[in-house]
Amino acid sequence: MTFELKDPYFNPARARPSAFIMRPTGPGMVNAYRINYGKHVAIAVLPGMCTESHIMSPVASAGTPPRYRKYISLLVHNQDWERTESFVGICFGQDTIHCAINAKALQLSTRLNPVDTSKEVLAKIVKKPLFRYIESPKKSDAQSTPREGAGGPSSQFSSAYSLKYDDEVPVYDARGVDFDFHTNIRDLSTMLPRWKGGEVPIGSFIVAGFTMASFMGKAQGMTEKTLHVGNNILWVVICGTPIRSSSD
Repeated sequence: MTFELKDPYFNPARARPSAFIMRPTGPGMVNAYRINYGKHVAIAVLPGMCTESHIMSPVASAGTPPRYRKYISLLVHNQDWERTESFVGICFGQDTIHCAINAKALQLSTRLNPVDTSKEVLAKIVKKPLFRYIESPKKSDAQSTPREGAGGPSSQFSSAYSLKYDDEVPVYDARGVDFDFHTNIRDLSTMLPRWKGGEVPIGSFIVAGFTMASFMGKAQGMTEKTLHVGNNILWVVICGTPIRSSSD
């Protein structure tokens, strides 16, 4: 995908880091910054293959008590991955920075449910009708910051760039649609129909929209907190799905 930049959307594998600025996520938060383009929260747009999809309902993460979130795993082309790594390192001023990766695929997620959520509330996550409707990016609100979006530090300030664990993650179906990310990126909700096939099929070619924000956390196997980047899913566009044989 050759898409590079259309305020506030950008391709981290092609955009110039010098075009962006870092803004504090919130007061009193250590090493917590988000990527902005001018006054707006920048929304990364990255293509790849879906290797795992849990964005229709929250699933439990590791830990006691379990905490819930939605996420999708994106396997990025090697060249795009190397360019994105460089972009993130330059923006956050780090030679090494941690993020959620599973089997070489980048995990894009919502925020976890609050730590103090009771067992009764957790039980309702699965039982209640899923989700409040949230508008996707469109021309009329292209100049506003994204509504609630995923991952990273959980606070009142994160609602500007991340989705909550039980928010809807809009999934759009671009198959067979004349849609150009260069010119139509702000018109997802008006040009593309919603995907109605449940979870995104494994092996699908997708384009994900997400924000990036840093936070301090413990990497697996480490005792000290290190700097992490949370990749906060906002929406998914399905461009192609795998062909299944008649025996599947």
